[in-house]
Amino acid sequence: MRPLRELVRHTLIYGLGSVGASLVGFVLIPVYTRYLDPEEYGILALFLLLQAILSRFYDLGLTNSIGRFFFDYQEGSGPGGLDEMVSTAALFLLVHGLVLSLLLLLLSPWIADLLVGDPGSAPLARVLAFTLFFEALAIPALTLIRMEERSGLWVLISLLRVAGSLLLNLYLVVFAGMGVLGILLSSALVSVAVCLLTSIPRLWGTPLTFNPEVLRGLLAFGLPFLPVLLGILIIDLSDRYLLQWFRSTAEVGVYSVGYKFGQVVMLAVSAFSMGWAPLRYRIFERPDAPFLYRRICTLFSVAAALLLVALSVFGQEVVWLATTPEYYAGARVIPFAGASYVLYGLHLIATTGMGVTKKTRGLPTAVILAAGVNLAGNFLLIPPYGMMGAALSTVVAYGVLLAATDRFSRRVYPIPFEWGRITLIGVAAAATIALDTLFQPTTSLMGFMVGSGFLLLFAASLPALGVVSLGDLRALGGWVVQLRSKGGPGTT
Repeated sequence: MRPLRELVRHTLIYGLGSVGASLVGFVLIPVYTRYLDPEEYGILALFLLLQAILSRFYDLGLTNSIGRFFFDYQEGSGPGGLDEMVSTAALFLLVHGLVLSLLLLLLSPWIADLLVGDPGSAPLARVLAFTLFFEALAIPALTLIRMEERSGLWVLISLLRVAGSLLLNLYLVVFAGMGVLGILLSSALVSVAVCLLTSIPRLWGTPLTFNPEVLRGLLAFGLPFLPVLLGILIIDLSDRYLLQWFRSTAEVGVYSVGYKFGQVVMLAVSAFSMGWAPLRYRIFERPDAPFLYRRICTLFSVAAALLLVALSVFGQEVVWLATTPEYYAGARVIPFAGASYVLYGLHLIATTGMGVTKKTRGLPTAVILAAGVNLAGNFLLIPPYGMMGAALSTVVAYGVLLAATDRFSRRVYPIPFEWGRITLIGVAAAATIALDTLFQPTTSLMGFMVGSGFLLLFAASLPALGVVSLGDLRALGGWVVQLRSKGGPGTT
């Protein structure tokens, strides 16, 4: 059970950074919704969409490559070892990122006009050029911190990032009155700080060597992930642009606020994936690896469903408390956003077979298929149903992605995932959320009381339906107790 305990420990520790980011997000939503109108919030969402897409071209899959080849290079240092790989990647990202950022600076008026129909928003694109450049430079150092499982340091960096973002946002938005520009500028300044704090200590004293063969190996593994990552972004973010196209920028703003609450599930999935990435490779050679993969998938489904139901039954009340009336409608998309990210987390687990065998040829096909479904759904559903059509299209696309990923992964490394039990968990969660929506409380207090009742009902239904055993729950409880006894973050 040691691998499972390690996964829980690192997920919780990495989750500290994610929880901190989530708390900052919730703190800033009342600020943003009071200092930005829905149209301005929509503009912010569209530029963040641009940042997410461009970040993939800065990365070129090197985050995945460094993480995968870390296990091949970690035994040595200097020429032919880990230092050479890190140095090669860092030098390439420096030159590559500089070229891309210069292009972004030169084309910023045209990009702003294409994105939001306003060339005057070019300064927002220029700020992104600096943010993306420094984020790219930090990739090697941040990836190695995670792969070396230095989770205590990761949490420290995450908390410093959170604190810096919070203070800068409050100053630039509230006191300086810089609006969307202030939000993006705060992100740029934090990116510079994180890059300097992580990259300089990592590269200090390391010989700066560049090995073309090492770079070719990194890109050969990483570049196939580029269309995959872009496809994921199309599934997750293209609805913002199409929603603006078919409806309005203001509706994008309302939709994005609702999605922001749903992204709490994504933060949990991200924390899980950080702990999961190194572990799945380490246990690959174990004879019980398929069993461990299967059990982790089922337990992940239980935990994710509990989070999804909690977020959904309390979502309306939280939106009432955190925003202004013009944003209240965004609460309706929270269950759809959360469900999409649960399906994405299951997709990450389903890729295990392809990842451990290095046979990922089926992954681009799965992502392209899902992206096509998403785009078709957006074109069909957004014009008549607006943001609810966009939310539903995203859920369907992630379901297609999960099914296709599992099918391709089984061909190279069969894992007997318990899809029957997992489907039953999903049906129970959907039924609970649907029942909760039938109640329309007139006060937040009544809403929290009703939501608490439905959450307890869902939790009680899982053992009753046989989808999770009391032994599973005791095991999770035992792991939490052991985590505490080990002294918290940073222990290995």
